[in-house]
Amino acid sequence: MGRPSSNGQKWFYAYLPNGMAGGATSPLIPLFTRILGGSVADVGAVAAASSIASVPAFIGWGNLSDRLSRRKVFVLVGFLGTALSLLGMGLSRGVSDFYLANSSRGSWGPRAPPSARS
Repeated sequence: MGRPSSNGQKWFYAYLPNGMAGGATSPLIPLFTRILGGSVADVGAVAAASSIASVPAFIGWGNLSDRLSRRKVFVLVGFLGTALSLLGMGLSRGVSDFYLANSSRGSWGPRAPPSARS
């Protein structure tokens, strides 16, 4: 799928579908919240949940990744966590389920980006 990077690692291309999935679902979060019966306040709470969960997650997962030097493992677990969170968002039956899945996405997804830096 193109030239390998300078150190021969093609695994970095895995960020493409992960970024596409995250970018495609972000604008749909308010719509899904309303379809599940949420109010405008619920839309704000669900949207904020991912951001609030991601701030400490970026710091924590980044520090742990640097300490353990197991970057690929963190990246793969981050991708898996994001996939499971997106599945949970799709299977949500109510606003509380959707809130939990979106919060999960905010805490699992940040495992990958800080781990990719050398």
